Amino acid sequence: MNNQKNVNKKPLKFNFNVIDMLIVLIIVAALFFVIYCVVLGNNISDLGAKDADVEYSVIISKADIRFKDSVAPGDKVTDAQTGKFLGTVRKTDYSFSVETIIDAEGNEKLYTSTDKIDITVTISCTAKIKGTEYYAGGILLETGNYIDIHFTNYAPTDRSYISGIAVTD
Repeated sequence: MNNQKNVNKKPLKFNFNVIDMLIVLIIVAALFFVIYCVVLGNNISDLGAKDADVEYSVIISKADIRFKDSVAPGDKVTDAQTGKFLGTVRKTDYSFSVETIIDAEGNEKLYTSTDKIDITVTISCTAKIKGTEYYAGGILLETGNYIDIHFTNYAPTDRSYISGIAVTD
């Protein structure tokens, strides 16, 4: 009986094949995902989105007149539900609220309130643009939509109406 080990065999040679290439691509993709999302804090849905300086206006309807000076330029704006940053107040303006009332005969009449105001706030931010949509803090900004916002010193009780959006670049 011959008790020889495989002394005469050649060492195995590594052949790079398609499966090895797929494993390397998966590792590179996972590494890209970790860097892009976890390290840089981006959202995977932001791929391909462009950043742009945007100003948008919101109208806070029928606010109590006591809050007339509660929103000022420089105040930070956040989403009331998530706390995500939505921009900085650039300017504010207000007017007395106008309400429609129906008199005893059923006629509509306009009534200007002396204790309620409509506050128009212009907010500047850097938004992500995806196609024709604008996102600030992951929140869709679209004219005609309502948004829950919170200012540094004021939290409106009702949702605010987005009245306009413009790119300022």
